[in-house]
Amino acid sequence: MNALLHEMDVLVLPSYYREGVPRILLEGLSKGLPILTTNSVGCKETVEEGINGYKIPVRDIASLQNAMRQFIDMPFANRMAMGEASRS
Repeated sequence: MNALLHEMDVLVLPSYYREGVPRILLEGLSKGLPILTTNSVGCKETVEEGINGYKIPVRDIASLQNAMRQFIDMPFANRMAMGEASRS
């Protein structure tokens, strides 16, 4: 998993399960990745909106697409800054 996370620019987890904080989000934070996840219990606690990632409404495909497009269009330096915020 470490090698895969090292190759990523952003971690996307559109979970809709009511769970504790997913381990993959914790791993992404520790690797300094920006996070894109749902505004649901367990997931939303990992993201400061616009600081280290984005939260999308649960099961909202259009919002997921828009948020992914934001990351694609975002300058590399901004993604790096979000990743540094995740790590801290």
